[in-house]
Amino acid sequence: MNYFGWLLRAFVFVFLQVFLAGCSTPKHEVKLPSPVIPTVQGISSELDSSVSSTELSVEVSKILRKKDFLALEQKASQARTSRMRLSGGYWKLHSIYEGLDKPENKEKATDSEWAAHIARLEEWKKAIPDSITARVALAESWMTYGRQARGHGYINTVSEENKRLFVERYENAYKELAASKDLKQKCPEWYVATLDVAIGQSWPREEFDRVFEAGFELEPTYYLLQREKLVYLLPQWFGHEGEVASFIKENSSRIQGDEGEIMYFLLLSTMQPVYRGRIFEQVKVPWDKAQLGYEKLKQHYALDRYRKNQYAFLTLFAKNNDISIMINAMDNVGDDWDPDVWGNKAFFDQMSKGTQSMKELAAKNGGKLFPD
Repeated sequence: MNYFGWLLRAFVFVFLQVFLAGCSTPKHEVKLPSPVIPTVQGISSELDSSVSSTELSVEVSKILRKKDFLALEQKASQARTSRMRLSGGYWKLHSIYEGLDKPENKEKATDSEWAAHIARLEEWKKAIPDSITARVALAESWMTYGRQARGHGYINTVSEENKRLFVERYENAYKELAASKDLKQKCPEWYVATLDVAIGQSWPREEFDRVFEAGFELEPTYYLLQREKLVYLLPQWFGHEGEVASFIKENSSRIQGDEGEIMYFLLLSTMQPVYRGRIFEQVKVPWDKAQLGYEKLKQHYALDRYRKNQYAFLTLFAKNNDISIMINAMDNVGDDWDPDVWGNKAFFDQMSKGTQSMKELAAKNGGKLFPD
């Protein structure tokens, strides 16, 4: 999963509050019902361990370049209907969309590559007019293209032209989503994309929540929805102090069974790239519930490198954590460190060396760090 790219996208929205506040951007409303969602039973998905999220995204990108639109429809439809997950708990459907939202899976593409990419998506939409997948992929591509124009530097480094392109491309995304909201086929990623637009265009809380609740009603365990809500609730953007922690606890409790526990861990871990070592200072939630969620995630969907590394990172900074939990988590990572989690090898090595020293000391003292 491209978590580094997601984090950069989140930082872009810091700029939006300053820039868009002074723009005469039109008010948009995607009129959806305002359901009151009771607690729901979390329905677990089947696991497809035959392909990783990254491998699937690369595969889908190649299919798009061949313009095999029927194959893309089949893949997306099957993933949507089956609700299949990949190792680590990633939704197969979302990984398919990740393979469609930029040219050839490149983090930085040329304008000519973008023009060709969007032209292919437009051709797909024209060939299959009732395709929700083509519309959502096109909307998410426009937003990714918009974020590329804006970049992730300070506002004084962004030209007026690039600011204009950002706003224009997000408006194009909005138009695609608004035009497809009444299609017969519904897709949870449509709600994710619409929430992304809502953040980019600074929609009011009531409108944002209306879209979120409709998406939750369709697929409450599609955690990408909750990820968008967490971005919206960060205090530096549209939320208030403590709202992130409250949302993690309250939203997870709406989902009964193991999926609610898994959601708790996924939402907390979403904040790890944002707050890093200060996560438990900024997001005050019980660590034992996150541990339980991690174990349930492993039980249902297995683990990949990113999940194991992220859990190990969290164990090091959780308050009053058991030393043995830190040691076991780092042992499970071994040398298979993930740069998206640790940032650089030197920091990982420092943490690994520290836990190894604790392990050796505990072994000398009969399982305790310090003798009685």
